[in-house]
Amino acid sequence: MLNDVTFSELLPGVHLICLHTDKFKTGCLSVSLLRHLRGEEAAKNALIMPVLMRGTRRCPDMERLSAAMDDLYGAGFGVLLRKRAETQAFGIAADFIDDRFAPEGGILRGCADLMSQLLLDPAGGPGAFVPEYFESERRNLLDAIAARVNDKHAWAVRRLIEIMCPGEPYAIDKLGTAGSLESLISGDLYLHWRDMLSRGQMLLFYGGSARPGDAAAMLKDSLSGLPQRTEPDALPAIIRKSAGETKLIRENMDVAQGRLCIGWRFDPDADIPYAAAVLFNAVFGGTSASKLFMNVRERLSLCYSVDSTLDRRKKLMFVTAGVEFSDLERCRDEVFAQLRDCAQGKIEPCELESARACIVSALKLSGDSLGSLEDYYTTRALYGESLESPGSFISSVMAVSKEDIAALAEQAKLDTVYFLSGYGEEAEKDGPQ
Repeated sequence: MLNDVTFSELLPGVHLICLHTDKFKTGCLSVSLLRHLRGEEAAKNALIMPVLMRGTRRCPDMERLSAAMDDLYGAGFGVLLRKRAETQAFGIAADFIDDRFAPEGGILRGCADLMSQLLLDPAGGPGAFVPEYFESERRNLLDAIAARVNDKHAWAVRRLIEIMCPGEPYAIDKLGTAGSLESLISGDLYLHWRDMLSRGQMLLFYGGSARPGDAAAMLKDSLSGLPQRTEPDALPAIIRKSAGETKLIRENMDVAQGRLCIGWRFDPDADIPYAAAVLFNAVFGGTSASKLFMNVRERLSLCYSVDSTLDRRKKLMFVTAGVEFSDLERCRDEVFAQLRDCAQGKIEPCELESARACIVSALKLSGDSLGSLEDYYTTRALYGESLESPGSFISSVMAVSKEDIAALAEQAKLDTVYFLSGYGEEAEKDGPQ
């Protein structure tokens, strides 16, 4: 079965990941514009694609755009918006029947042409977006930004990152801020869009049965309408810092359940092997078989939920837990105890193998969906990783030892402890742990 991955440059600053596979009856095509996360433009970037997806000059409304997709045997197009370290990636993704199963073929060509129209030839024509489309999507984004506070888990994690990384792009939310949208007008967004097309980097992904050379030539031709590109903006270097004095922050909201969020930093100059980072996180708190889940939640009943994430490119690790207000400190102390056990190599064989099995299962599942593979390979490319297949990465995970995990856990240095409590709880600011 074919399953080859290639990486090539189509135009200056425009790269293509091509997964040549005959495993699926469908194909996947995506284009992402890549920008350095900046507070003044993050919301603009998040708004551009929903506006563009409202129509093209050939298909200037949703009815005719839907008809064009129906002509492509029901191809589906959607908006992409990602944050990877300090890069904002936003664009369009399409899934469609593979040309092998279309009576006359040509579906990939049709989807590439429609995606090009959406990206380069909006319904408003040269000089402006359709005002009604702009205003409708601006209000939708404002509503989405306002609704973030309703997800207390995500809200608490966002506050932890803002406290740990003040003034850094990493602390900027992928949706941006409401303030940058309030006074935004359609003409300013149009100029920003044109500037991005001429200076921003772009990353395309294609997965399907088309030969890589044929797919590359077809996609390069579909992007022939791009403005002249000479020297695209470089993607930002990731800012990394050492842990300083530990900060203890308690904030209050109208919540029925507390949130505990803890952040650690790793040595900014140390190498963190990808496979070791993934397995360490799975052992510590990243799966339902992890130390945090089995001990802090199940055995001691100190929290309703708990999980960990590790961003090896930024050299940060986070734990978040939903906790009764009276158990916040006890839960925090037990999280620390579980991390110490990892650092001391107190990892039972069943803990290690359960975590390994969870990762292997997830990687195998990702290979069963082109959408998952698009996210997997695009993320690896954005992080500067090799385009190692999920199957090959499984071999890397299998080679990680308990000692590798202990060595990595020992590097974690506590940076910030954040409590989100209800009203009436004492608030503390910038106090040492």
